[in-house]
Amino acid sequence: MHKSMHKNVFKILGIVFACVGIALILAGTITFAVTYNRRSRILADSVTVTAEIVEIGRRLDADGNPRYTSYVAYTIDGREIIAPLRYNSSSMFLGQRIDIIVNRQNPTEFMTNSILEWLAPLILFPMSLPFAGIGLGFFIANSRKAKMRKWLFENGTPIWATVVGTDENRSIQVNGRPALVLLATYNNMEFVSDTIDNNDLAHVKDHVKVFLHPENFNKYAFDITNEGWRMPADSPMLQ
Repeated sequence: MHKSMHKNVFKILGIVFACVGIALILAGTITFAVTYNRRSRILADSVTVTAEIVEIGRRLDADGNPRYTSYVAYTIDGREIIAPLRYNSSSMFLGQRIDIIVNRQNPTEFMTNSILEWLAPLILFPMSLPFAGIGLGFFIANSRKAKMRKWLFENGTPIWATVVGTDENRSIQVNGRPALVLLATYNNMEFVSDTIDNNDLAHVKDHVKVFLHPENFNKYAFDITNEGWRMPADSPMLQ
């Protein structure tokens, strides 16, 4: 429970969720920009032609799952071109005819008016919201908790509570194991610490410093941030 060993699990979780959310937002932004720029480039000098689906190819990805790619054939300026669609749909079939918008400057580059052209950003942006929201929630909760702890350390009533054991906080997993919390009592009051490290455990009947809110004993903070968290042998129970 020393300062160098104590881990703020909620802060770490907040950082992880926030980073995932930010990464998804960046990925969504990049794919949106790429799609938008590509469509703008095609529309700058384009012609609409009718293409026909001539092949639906199947391949396996790295995980062994099937992936399908549809190929269309179309003619522009007397030149027949076969090129893959940027998306695939279960409703597609051989011989299906679809309208495509072709870039005159580069006839092999084309697009459709299907919403599926925007599939990547449409997936990534909604996925980012829960992660970013959870990360922000962790940061806000951690900030409020840190402010309350600081206030208790400065204005709370210090007591020496008696350690009665530890318990598992199963809502937090550390390397696949539930996080541990310290249990202590004082004058029929029970206290539960934040998560602690295995090598920071106090022994039963040891005394640890706890700061109580002067008006609400349900608000308290364990003093686990320094080397002197255990009660010295000559210290009174209440300071």
